[in-house]
Parts: sequence; C-alpha cells; structure tokens
Amino acid sequence: MLRPSFRALGLAAVAGLSLFAPATAQTQAPTNAFARALPADTLMYVSAPDLKTTLEEFQSMPLAKMWREKEVQDFFGRALAMADDAWGQMMSEARQAHENGQLPFDPDQLVKARIRAASFAITSMALAVPEGQREPLPRFGLVLHLDFGDTAPIWNQVLQMGMGMLQGMAGDEMTTSLRDVGGVQLTTMRPANEPIEMGINVAFVGNGVLIGTLEDDVAGMLQRLAGETAGGLTSTADFKAMARHVEFSGAETEVFLRPGRFIDFAMDTLRLAKENAPGFPEWLDVDGVERAVQALGLRSMQGIGATERYVDGKAVSSSFVMAPAADRRGFLTDTAGTIDLGFLRWIPKDAVSFSAMKIDVGNIYKTLTAALRAYDENMAEMMMGQLQDMESQLGLSLEKDLFGAFGNDLVYWSMPIAAMMAAPEMGIIVSVKDQEAVLRTLQTLANMSDGFVSLKQNERRGTWQLRFEFDAGGMMGGFNPADMFVPTFTFKDGYMVAGFTNGDVKRAVTRMEREDDPADDIRSNPEFAPFLAQIPKEGLSSLSFTDWKSSFEGMYSIVASAAMFLPMDESIPFEPELLPEQSTLTQHLYGGVTWSRVSPDGYSSSGVGPFGPEMFVILGGAVAAGIGVFAAMDGGADMPIRIR
Repeated sequence: MLRPSFRALGLAAVAGLSLFAPATAQTQAPTNAFARALPADTLMYVSAPDLKTTLEEFQSMPLAKMWREKEVQDFFGRALAMADDAWGQMMSEARQAHENGQLPFDPDQLVKARIRAASFAITSMALAVPEGQREPLPRFGLVLHLDFGDTAPIWNQVLQMGMGMLQGMAGDEMTTSLRDVGGVQLTTMRPANEPIEMGINVAFVGNGVLIGTLEDDVAGMLQRLAGETAGGLTSTADFKAMARHVEFSGAETEVFLRPGRFIDFAMDTLRLAKENAPGFPEWLDVDGVERAVQALGLRSMQGIGATERYVDGKAVSSSFVMAPAADRRGFLTDTAGTIDLGFLRWIPKDAVSFSAMKIDVGNIYKTLTAALRAYDENMAEMMMGQLQDMESQLGLSLEKDLFGAFGNDLVYWSMPIAAMMAAPEMGIIVSVKDQEAVLRTLQTLANMSDGFVSLKQNERRGTWQLRFEFDAGGMMGGFNPADMFVPTFTFKDGYMVAGFTNGDVKRAVTRMEREDDPADDIRSNPEFAPFLAQIPKEGLSSLSFTDWKSSFEGMYSIVASAAMFLPMDESIPFEPELLPEQSTLTQHLYGGVTWSRVSPDGYSSSGVGPFGPEMFVILGGAVAAGIGVFAAMDGGADMPIRIR
C-alpha cells in the first residue's frame, strides 16, 4: 500500500499557490467545449473560461492600479517580506523532500503550473432509497473541468500521483475500473460493496482534466467532446434563448442555471421524506407546498444567466432572468410599471449614491395570501379570520393601511459620510396612496412596542419622528446607538419624504419644490453624467448609482482612524503610519451604475463599475488576513497599545 507523506502533500499544496499567476506561453482561445459537452438537462454551469486573458485585462482595473502604487507597496512591505521568507523556506523544504524521495515531483516545476480555465457544473440532484434499504442515498452529479494549457504534463504527474495515493489509502474499500470512451481513458473509483452510484471519475482530455461524481455524466461528456454523440447544454432551447440576452463569448465569468430544477429537487426530497421518514409531520401537504410555490411565482423563472467582463478598465456585468410574460405569477407579475427618470431632479449633485425602483407593495400582500390559499383553502380561511380579529382589535387593516397605503415609487440617496459616529445625510421618497393610513399604522405599531418606539409630531416643523428608546446602561460607555438614527418624515404631493433628521427632510422637500435644473442635481455629477446616455428609457424598473471615489474616501477615513489603535508588534505586518494617502487610491476610482429592465421575455440587469469578479478573490483574502491579524492581536493582548 502506498503511504502518503502528508508533509509532502502540504509542500505541494503551498507550491501550487502560484498556479493562477499570469502565464507567458501562448494558449488557444477558449472554445467553451465544456458547456457544449454538458448534459442537456444540467442544473447549473459556472465557468472562468480564459483565466490568462482575464488576469491580463485585470491589470488595467482600479484595484490592480492601486496595488502597483509605491505607497501601497510600502504599506504591505513587511507582509510581503514575511510571505517571501515563508515561501522561500517552504520551497527549500520541498526541494529537500524531493531529493530525499518524499516528494515525487520537482517543486520548481510545479510552481510553473498554471490553470488556463476552470468550469464547474451540477448536472443532477436526487435522493433515492435503494431496494431493501431504509436510508436515502444521494445521487448528485458534479463535474469539474480544468484546462492546464502547456503545463498539462506537470499537472498530469501531480494528479496521477494523487490518484495512486488515494487508491493506496483506500485499499480493498475502493474499486477501480478503466475503460476507453471517445478515445480517452476513463478511470472510475467507487466505494466497494456500497450501493451508492457516486464516485470519482477522472479523464485526461487534451491539456486538461475532467472530474465527475457520476460515471455516465463523464462518459457522455467524453463522447460529445469526441463528436460521437450530439446534444449538450448549449444546444438546448432555453440556453439558446438565454444566449440571445446574455453574451457569453469573451466573458471573464459566465453562469447559467435552471431554478426550476432546484425546486424539483426540493419537492422530490419532501415527497421522499413524507413516504419514508417516520417523524415527518402528517399535517404537511407536499402537493399544497407545490401549489404555493407556483402561486408565489417561483416556477415562472425558466432560467438565469449572468456574465462579467473587463472592458477598457471597467467591469461590465449582465444578467437575465428568463420569465415570459404569459407565465409570470405571484411576485413576478408585472404590476409596478416603469420608472420615470424625472426623479433625478430631486437628487443632490454631490450625492455619493442613489437608487430608484418600481415596487408594488400591495402585490406582496396579494401574493402571500394567494400562496396561503393555494396551499390549503380551509386553513387560509381560518388564518385570515384570525388576522381579521386581530386587525379589529388594533383598528387597522394590513391590506389597506399598510400594504395598500403605499404606491409603487421608491427613491433614496445618501450624501458623503461627515463623521465617524454620525449617520450620513440621506433622503427617502416613497409614493403613498393614503397618508392617514400610513400614520395610523405607524402609531399602532409604536403603541405595540411597549415604549421602545414612540411616534411624535413636530407641530412647528410639520414633521413626525420615530424615536427608539434604548437603554445603553453600562455598555459602550453609555453611548446610545439609537441617538444616531431618528427617522423623520413628512408628506408632500402624494409622497412620504423621510430622513434621519429634520434638516434631511427639509432639504429633500425643498428639492422637490424647485424648478428643474440639471446643473444643480445628480445629472451634472461628473461621475454619473457619462452614464446618462447608456441608461435605457423604456422598460426601466430600477436604477442605482454609486460614486465609488467619494464613498471610498469616507470609509477609508474610518479605517485609517481605527488602524491607529492597532498594537505595535512585529507579528502584525502593517504599520499604520504608512497608510497610503486617500488620493493615491481614489485617483483610480470612478462611478458605477446598474439598471434593470422588464421585457416580454423576462428581466434583464446591466452594470458598469470599477469592481468585477476579482472581488470574490479579494474578499476571501481579506477574511484570511483578518483572521491572521486578530490572532496576532490575541497573542499580544498583554502588550501596551500606542495611540497616536
């Protein structure tokens, strides 16, 4: 039996951290062969089809430009030096292990390995109880494809070694079989003497490897790749329809999924549990759950597609929810209408962000009650009767005084952060159908809070304030966070105008009353103005904007202030006094905008901004770094803290 050297495996894993580094060798353009080879009924497909080009294009993005700034390099200098030392030590140990025969491959060759493309798919999801068994067994089809380009020989050696070690460790507990499919050897490893169909199926195809949990899936993909059989995901009608709305070619990341198939799995699992689980609640009607799901409109979504790409130093996103108008139900019913861009005159020129949307609040109530009735009409009548009794006691109607009192228009904006312990100025404007009903509902809810919330009218200013009574006691030095937020509102021309202070509300009302002057509102904001020509005028259901430069400045000031409280210790690889100047970073930032539209085919969303798919990597690294910093701080808790 092969006995693995776990230290050698660790060294190999650390050495493999370089696999995503930019490559210099030329590779063929991506052909999306993985998507074409997937089974036609695949549930979900996710791909980064050309990592080499993605990394090259990322160099023109704001985060990459920030990283190359000398001030940033100086700030991270100690951390980079520590990482270099750790890397050098690890590589030295790996070379020694290789010389001693503990590591079967040269680590200096391994660090040259690259992944050119990575794709993942869920081809099927099911649970089944085998004959003669009591417990259900999973049958999940998961497929991974990695393209190694011209570094494939290095990876093949590593993976072959890993498969051999796995077989050695498993011994008689695992069976291994080999067969030729489409001119490629398919290796299948599966637990011995177990009824489970899932296993590990591996095939080296061209410059990559195909790994899946179900033998039939991988074999079928190999046959399609070899041209022996036709069909596949991209040949299906719904994928072709999605491709007409979302351009997959040339994207950095691409996603396609079928929500209905996930709902099918959930419903099948419920039915299986009802038939086999002894503790399953008898009162739960699985068919009723399916009726409720349809009433909510969840079955209206036939597919979801999304892509992100880098274009001229900007991240461009696109997504589409395929939901034909004739099939829409529940929450997806078109009842809200479309946005009139006239609201832009209300938004201050120097706002750092704003959002506007159409939302039918009344439809929320109608959909929820329809779903309840679809589940069980008798139970719905009983529950609605109880609700009416409660409403009679409270003196209000949820349908008319809460959900039905508001209109379909919602606009809000935020101004720059002024101070660390103060809420930023903001404005909220929402259309109302019955302001007396809104006031009655808010007063009733306040009365039910046992003094925690109070609603008071400021007669002199003509506004109302919601105050949250929170006794901080000895916590936080007696600081009461509720003092930062005092929701204030008034009514103006069929709208509820709200903010955190009387001043916020007064300024918002003043802007609603002024003459239309593009030179004095968000339309003349230099970060937003360039997008005006791109925003569609027809079918617009939402629009959002963020001035990332101004937003970053506010957040950066808070981070810089907090950094001064870090303990001075060599184990913490950052020096607060070396924090880069704001302008060093913000010079690379710009505004970002997203909008969504409704069409007869479904719902589309588009966006342009400074951040793209790299944020998933950055956030993951930030979490890891944060854990390391807090661990270092915990280890040095007894050391004095120096505050500048």
